[in-house]
Amino acid sequence: VAGVKKEVPGLHDASEISEVVSVLPSSEAPASADDLMSLNETKLVSVARKIIPAVYAGSFDPVTNGHIDIALRARDIFGEVILLVIPNASKQPLFTQEERVNLIAEALKGQTGVRVEKAEGLLVDYLRKNNLHVLIRGLRGASDLDHEMMNAHYNKMFFSQAETVFLPCRSDLSFLSSSAVRAVALKYGADVSGMVPSCVLSALEAKKKR
Repeated sequence: VAGVKKEVPGLHDASEISEVVSVLPSSEAPASADDLMSLNETKLVSVARKIIPAVYAGSFDPVTNGHIDIALRARDIFGEVILLVIPNASKQPLFTQEERVNLIAEALKGQTGVRVEKAEGLLVDYLRKNNLHVLIRGLRGASDLDHEMMNAHYNKMFFSQAETVFLPCRSDLSFLSSSAVRAVALKYGADVSGMVPSCVLSALEAKKKR
């Protein structure tokens, strides 16, 4: 395509230029491939990078500020993240799966490159069915590592193309867990406004009144 600098990494032919145009936000997308000349080189390099959808799976009962932070950081690395709400057979959920999907969607409203889905069965079956390979896990500390490493090994065993990427939690969010939020909010009536998105706070208040 005429006018596109050859030294910009990732842009090699007309089909790749078209892909760049397609992933730009509508407000920034050029009218034609020729108009890419008007974009600065940093923007070109950024959008030319291949997007690899990553899956961040969990019960998210409920979603916390820690979950949201991990999801957005994963999105910034891979270009797209799917928050996948899956059942946990060892836990009795507070919120239904549909409620959890809706709460996550509300908490991430306005964010690009994120979507929420739900699934049953093995996580690797979802990956295989949707041709996905990258799993995201947040690590709060050493206590999480053994459990998460075991899960990563099992996922790899059942689906050889699965790769797990660990992201350390922010230090100010490393104490957070959904179970702790449920306990202190419902059993003790504590203020958890600094621990969860506002939509989750409202949903917890509604649960307390029942």
